[in-house]
Amino acid sequence: MLSIIHDISETMEFLPTRPPFWQTWGFWLLLITCAACLTLAYFFIKLKKPLPHHQTPLTKAQEELNALSKTNLPPHIIASEISLILRRYLETTFNDPVLFETQSEFTLRPNALQDLPNAPRSQIIHLLTQLSQLKYAPHQSIDPAPLISQALQLLPSLSPRPN
Repeated sequence: MLSIIHDISETMEFLPTRPPFWQTWGFWLLLITCAACLTLAYFFIKLKKPLPHHQTPLTKAQEELNALSKTNLPPHIIASEISLILRRYLETTFNDPVLFETQSEFTLRPNALQDLPNAPRSQIIHLLTQLSQLKYAPHQSIDPAPLISQALQLLPSLSPRPN
């Protein structure tokens, strides 16, 4: 009679098993290829988008004033907005601290807008003074349309003098 030997182990447990998928070189190759494709697709999509249109400060100020003329805000709010638009334009165009000054500080500063010729300088100071009076006297009922058109007419003359 044949006897079965019980001390011999099963040989399959000593043979290497198939590793999980994420431990194979095929998985890593697939992962790197997918990452490269996604990166390339991102850059191609990004390059196809049109570049943002950069506005000049003059164009931006004119567009803001035109948009302001279509609103139905109270006159003192419109005066504040016109003043802010003009001061922002002067600050970006001339690097003048007019945006961060009160009206009296601006008008009393001797070197205010020194790069402008005298006529536009006096016109902008006069317009900002009118706007300041209207801003702080909200009970006045003044039509702001002439102020907006005056600001629109004055803006092109406020260009820096060539050095």
